[in-house]
Amino acid sequence: MVAALPLLRHRALEPETAHWLPDAGEVVRSREGEAEDPRLEAGLEAYRAHDLVAADRELSAARATGDADQLRRLYLAHVRLARGDARSSLELLRSLDWRLIPEPWRREGITLLARALRRAGEISSADSLERALRATDPTTPFIP
Repeated sequence: MVAALPLLRHRALEPETAHWLPDAGEVVRSREGEAEDPRLEAGLEAYRAHDLVAADRELSAARATGDADQLRRLYLAHVRLARGDARSSLELLRSLDWRLIPEPWRREGITLLARALRRAGEISSADSLERALRATDPTTPFIP
């Protein structure tokens, strides 16, 4: 299953780079057209509505597999960082299999990883990751 989901950047995190990625209009669905878990769909809907408390609750409780689970954890990591929990965000981001995350969410997720590193006080790691992202052509797959 290939999934495409919007990834937002919260204005309170990095005001100079904050923006919302346009909604791709797709949600994680099985081949039968149903969400793997209704809580996953509810969590993504809460995320799109910018309700970070509900998104955290629903995405934490949701169950998914494969690519869908990687994206669920990526969104949950963003929610946690937006809510001020850099350590939890970093733990989720470090556990991702970046090869399973499609573009442009992979690059957005790596940018999120750099922000989480910075918030957690790992400045040199954040700087290195940001330099590597800037030096890599946006069309070239990048895996941290």
